[in-house]
Amino acid sequence: MQALGTRRGVLLFDGSGFGQLYMKEYLQYVADHYFKPYGQTLGYMERYGLRSDDTLRQLACRQHRMFSVLDGSFVRRKEAYLDPGILHGHRLLESQPLGVDSRSFRTFVGQYDLHLSQSNRNIVQLLEIREEGYLAGFADQREYPASLRSGFSEIDSALHRQIVHGVSQYGNINRSQLDAQARREAERLLRDRYDIVPDSGDSRRMVRRQFAAQKPINKHRIKR
Repeated sequence: MQALGTRRGVLLFDGSGFGQLYMKEYLQYVADHYFKPYGQTLGYMERYGLRSDDTLRQLACRQHRMFSVLDGSFVRRKEAYLDPGILHGHRLLESQPLGVDSRSFRTFVGQYDLHLSQSNRNIVQLLEIREEGYLAGFADQREYPASLRSGFSEIDSALHRQIVHGVSQYGNINRSQLDAQARREAERLLRDRYDIVPDSGDSRRMVRRQFAAQKPINKHRIKR
């Protein structure tokens, strides 16, 4: 058996084919909602290996009701978590934060081989620009919407002119200034399109606008 633990509580998955399907479907749901309010109430993702017994199998069976009988997809309105105390004494296999940054997200989806939605691709690209500076050529990458790329066209053109003609011919604009301009544009798009803003307590971190003022509340736990 395996278990997934988050700030909201614990989900159990037995070793059957259904258990593995349901775990994958839940992880995909988390990936799809990673940058939305639901995803940011999770805080972290821990995976445990459990020594199976009758009680754990019964609890896992009860939690199967949270998944569609038609396609196995996670049905959020049926969510019911277990208290984290149930994991005491069991083996932690891996743990990672679910932060609003490109590295945390890419690590999460890579770890579980999950699909990236177009919206999440857009968000991760903007986060990378904000974190690392402008990625030359982004304005021409057509897998991203034109409306997302248009604000970076001037930066791309300036970089191209510098490569061809050198900085001095076009004034004092240097790469650090262009990166700063790109970071501001990325931050604007994250705020206006996806409600992702700098944390008021630490501007280096990004958070959901709603999440910055809320504490997660678990209303759906079931007792062992």
